[in-house]
Formats: sequence, C-alpha cells, structure tokens
Amino acid sequence: MAKNKLLLLCVFIHMFALLCAQTRHYVKVLPMDGNPVVIYADSCKTKIVKVLQPEDFDSLSVSVSVRFVSSDMFGDKIWMYDKDYVPEFSGWVDKKQCFRHLEIDYGNCSYIYAKPDENSPKMEILSNRGLLVNVVDVESEWMKVKFLYNRVIEGWVRKERLKP
Repeated sequence: MAKNKLLLLCVFIHMFALLCAQTRHYVKVLPMDGNPVVIYADSCKTKIVKVLQPEDFDSLSVSVSVRFVSSDMFGDKIWMYDKDYVPEFSGWVDKKQCFRHLEIDYGNCSYIYAKPDENSPKMEILSNRGLLVNVVDVESEWMKVKFLYNRVIEGWVRKERLKP
C-alpha cells in the first residue's frame, strides 16, 4: 500500500513538473499578412488537420508547444482557447506564424545575443513597451528570435525573457 502511495505521489510530481515546463516551451500562433494558419499532422505537410482564417483569431487564441522542431515548423500539442473551450490536439505550424513578447527591463532595454550563450556578443534593444518577436528556433534554455527594429534583427534570447 505504501508503495502505491509513493508511486502515485511520483506520478503527480512528474505531471506537475511537465505542466510547469510546458508554460515556458510554447509560442503564440498568429496569422500573417491576412493568410490563414494551417495546422498540419506532421512536419512534411502531408495532411492538413485544421485551417484557421484570420477572422477566427478575433475570438480565438492558439498556442503550440515547441517540443519538436523541423527546419521550418514547430510541432507537438496545439491549444485553442476561446471563452470556455480549450481543445488540445497534436499538430505542426509554420515557424513564421509563431510569436512571443520580448520583455523589456526597467531600463527600457533588452539584449539579443549572437549565440545561445551570455558570453557571446550582444546587441542592446531599446523599447518602452516590449516587442512582438517571431520565434524561429529553440535550443535548451534559449530561443532564436527574428523581428523588425529599423532592420531585420535575428539573435538569441533566454526563454525567461520571452512572455507567451
């Protein structure tokens, strides 16, 4: 009986840890240039699971886990939120439609690194509101982002500096 309780406790701890980790490992999906968001069954784009029109995003929020990465897509669990309903299913979404908000600290700045390493060269980004950045890659505790800041900027940011 004690072994069963211990096993149950371990399962709950594992599930809690997965939920905590999951909140840092997903991106928001948004339509670009009035084009629909296509969710595929796999990274080869062989089967379409769902197509979301830009107007669907007036009442819907969509997120995708970045657990699996291909050259141009993120895939795993897809969450679709509206007032009451949160269905979850598996799918793949084009990276061009995956975003997060770059946090700006008290000095109205943030840093973009050349490599996923705090000792690599960095660029200071000034903003008083934060920036919406396109997430293009993931490596350990870092996300590679791309955004327009007088020109196209691409670099690495620690995951904790990006709000979902």
